[in-house]
Amino acid sequence: MNTDLSLGNRPDLATERLSLRRPNDRDVDVIVGVVGDWEVARRLARVPHPYGPADARFFLDHVVPTEWVWAVTLRGSDTLLGAIGLTPEEGADAAELGYWLSPTHWGKWHHDRSRKSRRCLWF
Repeated sequence: MNTDLSLGNRPDLATERLSLRRPNDRDVDVIVGVVGDWEVARRLARVPHPYGPADARFFLDHVVPTEWVWAVTLRGSDTLLGAIGLTPEEGADAAELGYWLSPTHWGKWHHDRSRKSRRCLWF
């Protein structure tokens, strides 16, 4: 297993149902649509509301390169469902876990209890 934990070596991850990849420019419209939804935004600690394209650009240009952030998609589809990330705590061997998910997927059981999903948590 890869033990290089640098941000530049962030792996794409996959289970039977989900794929996690680095968020990118083609995700801007979906990010704005989901995070701009008040029901999503009010549950997040670090996003402004209203949330627009400039906020999504800031996320892609400043947050994604400095934190462990993955776009969550259904395996075989590149459509963004949400994002999950780890924010390192300064001087600690710990990180804050955060995520957001499109309300169209709330209540759906996309989680995967397979060994591969546990590997994501280990990494």
